[in-house]
Amino acid sequence: MKKVYKQLNHLKIDTELEPMEVNDLEMTRIKQRVFKKRGRKRIPKIVGFAAAIVLAVNVAASMTFPAYAQKIPFLSSVFQLFNDENKYVFEDYEGFATDIAVTKESNGISITITDAVYDGENVTVAYTMTSEKELGARPSLEGEFIIEELKKRYENKGYWTRSIVERISEHEYAGLFVYQLIQGSKPKEVHVSWNGNAVIDLNNVSTAYEGDWNFQFHLKTLESKTTKLADAGLLLQEDGIEINMSKMVTTPVSTTLYMTERVLHNQFQPPIDDWHGVHIEYKVVDNIGNEYKTIPYYGIGVQKELNNLSQPRLMMNKIHKDATLLTITPYVSVLKLGMPSATENGSIAPIEEVGEPYSIGPIEVPLSK
Repeated sequence: MKKVYKQLNHLKIDTELEPMEVNDLEMTRIKQRVFKKRGRKRIPKIVGFAAAIVLAVNVAASMTFPAYAQKIPFLSSVFQLFNDENKYVFEDYEGFATDIAVTKESNGISITITDAVYDGENVTVAYTMTSEKELGARPSLEGEFIIEELKKRYENKGYWTRSIVERISEHEYAGLFVYQLIQGSKPKEVHVSWNGNAVIDLNNVSTAYEGDWNFQFHLKTLESKTTKLADAGLLLQEDGIEINMSKMVTTPVSTTLYMTERVLHNQFQPPIDDWHGVHIEYKVVDNIGNEYKTIPYYGIGVQKELNNLSQPRLMMNKIHKDATLLTITPYVSVLKLGMPSATENGSIAPIEEVGEPYSIGPIEVPLSK
């Protein structure tokens, strides 16, 4: 709330303005920004070995507010709806976003891409969705996302996606689509085609509407700095787990940590013999008390049968300017295969967590100024 009060204190408001109607989007933005309670961040439970992490909050609210509220700067962007200090990583995106403002309507559903950010590590697209249809709790635009500069190089690997959705009124939604460039080249400029062909409820995939929502836009990358960490001795070996920091990429809106993970089988002592793999999550804090939110990419996972090297990546919010040290604490979960369940294509064995996650390390990363 302190940030909100500071910004309000600097506003010059004509108190003689007469109240006017405010649309649902602005009313909900105001209520979310001013009245949302802060939640305590926790290490989430494992729901799948290589499952995508999707964040969502369902909100439906309405309120009356004077007309000048529509002009308050910090309510002017979809990115501001995802600006919860305890949950999301997008608090600095609005100031570096490229305005798109293109609307397409199909099958009774109107979708507007409002703006987007490309920081060399991720393409993050903000959009709104309105419809009189019941779209479900978390409707997401699905379809082929093509970056012309990459052609087919990312077709089978090298990228990962996240969909984040908030319901802001009965018939209106806001979403972010994050396209993470994991491996390969990262061009200075990208020409994007998003060929949306369906709106699907992420909570219930049977709720789907086909349509045609095609968007084309281009973005220039933000400035970035890459710090190589592979040769800096930032290697952790504990309890048969080896983690090595590879590099850190900082941009005006985000920080991305790259690392490698390996199980040292001659040292690792799992709680059960028929373990399947290891899953590692990370808590990141700095030396002045800030805890950083992350959007992780878990690589292919460390599996017993493969004895492989996993290459995860953590996308975080921007590091505080006064911080001089990051402390990264790994939380290790041992996984096993559960009993197979029937599906349309046969059977599938779910991945189950054995016991509680335990911490090792930590790893300390000094920050250069």
